[in-house]
Amino acid sequence: MNDTLFVFMERLIAGFRNNGKYRTAETYRSALNSFKSFRNNLDVDFIAIDSALVESYETWMRNRGLIPNTTSFYMRILRAVYNRGVDLEYTDNRRPFRHVYTGVDRTVKRALTLSAMRRIRTLDLKSYPSLDFARDIFMLSFYLRGMSFIDMAFLRKSDLRYGQIVYRRRKTGQLLTIGWTNEMQQILNNASSG
Repeated sequence: MNDTLFVFMERLIAGFRNNGKYRTAETYRSALNSFKSFRNNLDVDFIAIDSALVESYETWMRNRGLIPNTTSFYMRILRAVYNRGVDLEYTDNRRPFRHVYTGVDRTVKRALTLSAMRRIRTLDLKSYPSLDFARDIFMLSFYLRGMSFIDMAFLRKSDLRYGQIVYRRRKTGQLLTIGWTNEMQQILNNASSG
C-alpha cells in the first residue's frame, strides 16, 4: 500500500533526523506544517496531487501574506517529496508544479544605518541587564562580521589566539579567521565583570 503524503513526509523527516540532517528535517517539517494547515490536517494520497491542488495551495499561501520566496520554498520541498513518490510509483508524474512559482527572487538587502548602529552601541541599558547583555551580543555579532548565534554559542577561549578568532562554521564547516578588535574585547570585559 502506498503512503499518503503526510505519512511519507513524516518518514522522510525521521530519516533526515536519524542521519543527522537536522536542518533538512526542520525545513521539511515547516513545509509539512504549512501544507497540513492548508488542508486542515486532512491527509492526501499522492494520486490526488494535481495542478489544481498545488495552485490552490499557492493561492492560499499568498492570501496569508507570504512572499514569493517563501511560497517557492514550500513548493520546492513539496515538489521534491512528490518526485520521490513518483520514483516509488505512488503516482504517475503529472507535473502538478508546472504552473506555480518555484524560483528564487533576489531579496533586497536591509541594513541599519551607521547612525542607528551608533545609537544602539551607545544606549545606556545598565538599568536593564538583560537588554544590556542582548545589545552586547548583537554588537559582538556585528563586529564578528555577522557571525551567527550558533557559531557564537560554540566559541571557545582557545578560538582566540594571536589577536584573531579562528573558528569553523557549524553550518558549512568553513574555517574563518577574524581579527580581534578593542570593541570586541570591551564586550568580553563587560560580560566577565557582570
